[in-house]
Amino acid sequence: MGFLYSTGQLRRARKRLAERGIVVLTFHRVLDDQEFASTFSPPGMLVRRSTFEDFLSYAAENCRILRVDGQEPCWEDKSCCPKIAVTFDDGWEDNARTVFPIARKHEIPLTIFLAAGKLGQPSPFWPERFTALWRRAAGSPEKIHQLAGLAGLTSAEQNGDGQLSFEKLLKRMKELHPAERDAALGKMTELIGSAVPPGPQSALDRTMSWDEAGEMARAQVTFGSHTQTHPILPQLPADAVRHELRDSKAAIEQKLGKPCEIFSYPNGDSSKEVREEVVRSGYRFAFLNSPGLWTRECDPYSIPRLNMWEGKMAGPSGKFSRIVFEYTVFYKNL
Repeated sequence: MGFLYSTGQLRRARKRLAERGIVVLTFHRVLDDQEFASTFSPPGMLVRRSTFEDFLSYAAENCRILRVDGQEPCWEDKSCCPKIAVTFDDGWEDNARTVFPIARKHEIPLTIFLAAGKLGQPSPFWPERFTALWRRAAGSPEKIHQLAGLAGLTSAEQNGDGQLSFEKLLKRMKELHPAERDAALGKMTELIGSAVPPGPQSALDRTMSWDEAGEMARAQVTFGSHTQTHPILPQLPADAVRHELRDSKAAIEQKLGKPCEIFSYPNGDSSKEVREEVVRSGYRFAFLNSPGLWTRECDPYSIPRLNMWEGKMAGPSGKFSRIVFEYTVFYKNL
């Protein structure tokens, strides 16, 4: 990466990107160091507060930061600065407590996609429950393999690459039908014990309230839908998909008093049938979670976004690295 910087290749990548389109960034959670070490959210969702603040300082000086809402971007903008947009998925409480004040300080427009039926709840999503179970079992290889069996991994799959990683098991859990996943989590809890302890942990891993969302909406934060309960939509029957899309849109509009015209697919997963229902439900744009650029030629219901986490932004020092960020977002994303 240092070679690319020193030879000007990152600079050329920034220029090409500025000419071609917009990079939409997906974040989930921004936590201070103590919270970062304590949360049960998977690592691929996490950015340290110091990293995020340094990133916004960099972006405010070196990028054109666009608002994502129901309006078509200005494709005639010929700015030489890379164009990026900052979005968040799920609606975590730290988006209100930590992200919002930092973004307001740097005058950065934010878009947050809410899982509307999960607001104001402690540990409302299953990955935190699974992460807690994994950590409780981590000292016992036998229990780890039992978890893998409950997730549906055969012995051959568990031993195929010689490593049974958290990421491999989490990926398999995402592939399960919701009813199968709930049953697996129940059996895992019976095996390991209570997953998420009460008290401070519940306060850390909780979603924002509607009051907090309302305060941000009044300060011009844009809110979109991330469904009602955050299921992986292609796994659901058509009527359930319809309710997830329309109930969340109606709740956000009723609670915040503003149109909800944008949508992001949970886990980035879509299908032809899901996309068609998003159109029928009245959304103007819908966002995936895969690399690429938002250009004039993009399908407005399959707009790419690049998922961001600490490993894509911080260098060996543990602090925000311009070189790491530009390599990940500009060079590799072209």
